[in-house]
Amino acid sequence: MDCRLSLILGLGVLGGAAGCTPSLFTHNSTPAAFQTARKESPTAEEVASAKVEAEQPKRKPKASTCVTFGDFCLRESLAPASSPEEQRQRRALARRAYEQALEIDPQCAEAYRGLAQLYTAEQQPERAISTYQSAVRALPRSAALWFDLGMLHSQRREWEPAIDALAHAADLDPTNRQYANVLGFCLARAGRYEQSLAYFTRVVGEARAHFNVGRMMMHNGQADAARQHLELALQREPNLTEARELLAQLNRPQNRPAQPIVPVQYQEPVRP
Repeated sequence: MDCRLSLILGLGVLGGAAGCTPSLFTHNSTPAAFQTARKESPTAEEVASAKVEAEQPKRKPKASTCVTFGDFCLRESLAPASSPEEQRQRRALARRAYEQALEIDPQCAEAYRGLAQLYTAEQQPERAISTYQSAVRALPRSAALWFDLGMLHSQRREWEPAIDALAHAADLDPTNRQYANVLGFCLARAGRYEQSLAYFTRVVGEARAHFNVGRMMMHNGQADAARQHLELALQREPNLTEARELLAQLNRPQNRPAQPIVPVQYQEPVRP
């Protein structure tokens, strides 16, 4: 039974599929749930068909099919109605599917990504990071994998490794505005404002670059420097409403407790 049949059976018998053999997707394996579900004796035709199938050479499944099955199991494990034991079993199936995909194709980017997402769901961020590190070693020219690694570091506020990974992504795909934009925010969050300004300028233009750096400086508690960048933003684009509003917030008299300056909260960009 190949991956496609395993996927079909998995849609209906996930609970019993946990009892499958270590190789999830082999040509001659039959899920235990399917076996135990049969109450009547097989017919002569079914016996003959099974014998013919058993005599066929084993077919090597596709890595993409294993990934599809892993993604399905991982998604099902996150369903709110799942019990802890069901979640454990489904994640175990997902892990084995991703691992088998990598055995078939060690350069399967989606298998690395699925495995890292699985470890993230299990609150094992170090293993997720290690998985992405293995991925970029296997596929050093994959901008998307470098970006994923950078995003994972940034979510943990590990700014320097995030910057390193995101810089790789931006260098590999210099036309990708999202990569440069996220790199700009991480550089500013780490206090590397000149580099941040350069990346933002490339992506959104000079006025909004100054605005982005200014609001990150405000988030970092550097009000005076933030004010300078917001003023520069308005010099270059007088109708930039966000910069004007943020500058007005910064310029409120400090003796007005009813209108305190509210720090701007940095929000991680959403990965597509």
